Amino acid sequence: MRFTTPAKILRDIAGRMARARRLVLFLDYDGTLKPIAPRPEDAVPGRALVALMRRIARTRGVTLAIVTGRSIRGMRSLMPLRRAWYVGTHGAECARGMGRVRLLIDAPEARPAVRRILAGMRGVADETFSVEDKKFAVSLHYRRAAPGRRRAVCRHFLSLLRPPVDKGVLRVMRGKGAIEAKAVAAHKGLAVTALCGERPVERDFCIAIGDDRTDADLLRAVRGRGAGIAVGHRPAGGNYRLKDPSEVTEFLRRLIARWRRRRR
Repeated sequence: MRFTTPAKILRDIAGRMARARRLVLFLDYDGTLKPIAPRPEDAVPGRALVALMRRIARTRGVTLAIVTGRSIRGMRSLMPLRRAWYVGTHGAECARGMGRVRLLIDAPEARPAVRRILAGMRGVADETFSVEDKKFAVSLHYRRAAPGRRRAVCRHFLSLLRPPVDKGVLRVMRGKGAIEAKAVAAHKGLAVTALCGERPVERDFCIAIGDDRTDADLLRAVRGRGAGIAVGHRPAGGNYRLKDPSEVTEFLRRLIARWRRRRR
């Protein structure tokens, strides 16, 4: 699929969006709103991005959901949005604003498995690696590691993943400079079910935007409800493709300006 400009996407969706009562945005964070950073904690949003997200979340008739592989706790600490929804750990959990987190999956064996993996990684990974505990998932980030050391640590990490993967408790995913294992039942498409599942399709216009293989379920979930937009070359399942996070923010600014004019 070729890259599309933000203006072209807006022209294509204008008619369908005009008939909707509600605009629902499902936005990935890392690689979509913010470029991938060497370490997860380095991907700090700038003031302009936070201001844009708050403006979107405050707009009448718009529901904003940040759908991320990060835990909700981690995502809220990075970008607190009181009027947005958070769907974290690849669809395992959700919360509205700073409210209570509720589970979207039933995975009682996932947390003990993650704890065992974390214990097995103690003392193995040095400061060039980052091991991320997401409660129902665990990831190893290795973008800063030297090639030889990277291979050794990744082999060890994969050996720890093998037992829960073989038992059908966790599933391995490879991302951009990372290996991750998450609860088998979790996927980002659950965000669409959680926020739109009971509503008539024609009332909402949904837009999902993501940059990685882990976002493919989310992009497919909005089929028939709106538009899926891939970022970069990786994810499949979208109707359109933007080049990078800068084009995503340009698209969102234009989108929300058009929606606000329509609502006057």
